[in-house]
Amino acid sequence: MTTFKLEYPITAPDGTVITELQLRRLKGKEMKTVDVQPSDGKMGAALKYVALMNNLPPSVLDEIDGADMLDLIGEAAPFLVRGIGAMQSS
Repeated sequence: MTTFKLEYPITAPDGTVITELQLRRLKGKEMKTVDVQPSDGKMGAALKYVALMNNLPPSVLDEIDGADMLDLIGEAAPFLVRGIGAMQSS
């Protein structure tokens, strides 16, 4: 598990300010619960998995700053894709 610190904190629906996110390996049974749509694209799909890692609704991560999002995707990739450290193309 790794902690990713947000440069620009976001606020959860309950008013909690989120300053960091946890990144961890997911189990298959967890990944099956994520409804990834083609319109999500690779970044949107990755953010849905990060939301799952943090028990947050995916809409919370829609508010993440663009710079934080790019850094977060880079940090999360090794937890989601074997070996290459980046999202594979489909």
